[in-house]
Amino acid sequence: MSNCPVFNTTDLLGKKWTFFILQELEHNNSGFNSISKMLKSARPKVLSRRLKDLEEKGVIQKETLSVKPLRTRYGLTDKGKKLNLILNELKDWHLEYTKESLPCKKTKCSECNLF
Repeated sequence: MSNCPVFNTTDLLGKKWTFFILQELEHNNSGFNSISKMLKSARPKVLSRRLKDLEEKGVIQKETLSVKPLRTRYGLTDKGKKLNLILNELKDWHLEYTKESLPCKKTKCSECNLF
């Protein structure tokens, strides 16, 4: 793995569904099923791996609500909230400096039905 912080950050963010997970968790803490419903095309195995990656990097945190039945929810850490600020800046940059328009004007990218 590279020691370049930009490479490492883009490597994390470049993985499928990462942006959408972060956008979903920006607005509320959500359980796996809720995130899965929002990201209709995401396979459970991939979604689970992505959540684990983000948790290992300290971007999100997993909270256990109950043991029987097992219920958990995910939320952004302070590190994740700061990362979301950067993602929102990228969205704003796109709106200001590109000729293409976004497919929707929703507040969360995960609300688009493109995926």
